Amino acid sequence: MSHDLSEFVDLESGWSEAADERSATCSRDVFVFQYGSQTYAVSAFRVAGVIPWREPVPLPRSDPRVSGVIQDRGRIVVMMVHPSGEGVADPEADIRRIIICESERGFVGLPATSTVTVGPVEFAREPNALGTVDTSAGVLTYLDPSSYVQR
Repeated sequence: MSHDLSEFVDLESGWSEAADERSATCSRDVFVFQYGSQTYAVSAFRVAGVIPWREPVPLPRSDPRVSGVIQDRGRIVVMMVHPSGEGVADPEADIRRIIICESERGFVGLPATSTVTVGPVEFAREPNALGTVDTSAGVLTYLDPSSYVQR
């Protein structure tokens, strides 16, 4: 079969490499929330709770990504300035909640303006930490709070 004809047959049968990539979705149980105009997701299995916002107590000489700590039900929670664990706080964001996540070294608090959903979400591809990905819940940034702690 000639090269041109084989491309035609492949297109007619509905097969293409691009179609294979699009159909290679994966499902993850995630907790989806907003911070300002951005949408984030974290593994639902990492979420230990959601509480109303409270101002963290600043820590002298702490990492600039950390806004301070809070105490919640006997747990010390390290509060991040931004949910991504990078960047600076968005002065326009009306922070109303704290997403408390478990990591290998303790609890991490992520600021949130609102919560969206929790449950299975279809990802267009395997998510990676701080990767923006198209999902059945829209475009979002996937977070891995355990990556915030430098070892």
